[in-house]
This record gives sequence, C-alpha cells and structure tokens, in this order.
Amino acid sequence: MKLGIRYHLSGLSLSNTVRELENFGVKRSRKAVHDWVQKADLQPARNASPDQIALDETVIRVN
Repeated sequence: MKLGIRYHLSGLSLSNTVRELENFGVKRSRKAVHDWVQKADLQPARNASPDQIALDETVIRVN
C-alpha cells in the first residue's frame, strides 16, 4: 500500500501505478489504489522532486 501511494503521489497515473505494483507481484485494481491514496490523505512534500521516490534509503528516479 505504501509503495502504491508513493508511486501515485509522485505523479504516476492510477493505471501506471497498478502496472508498477504488478512488477512486484502485487495485483490491485485502480480503484483499490485510489482508495489507499484517499484514505491516507497525503500530499507530496513541497520540496520533493516529482521525478523521485524515496524507499527507505534508496531513491528511484521515475521515467
């Protein structure tokens, strides 16, 4: 869930977020990911770069 939320808040569409999660063996619908984001009620950090996702100590550049 956390990874899906981070992917979507970093700028990926719901469809692309679902596709990325499938790479990790996580099969969820766009609706499920949307519900996670709505329930978390988070916004991207103001000083965060929109093309990066931080996972623990690892940073992944999107696109």
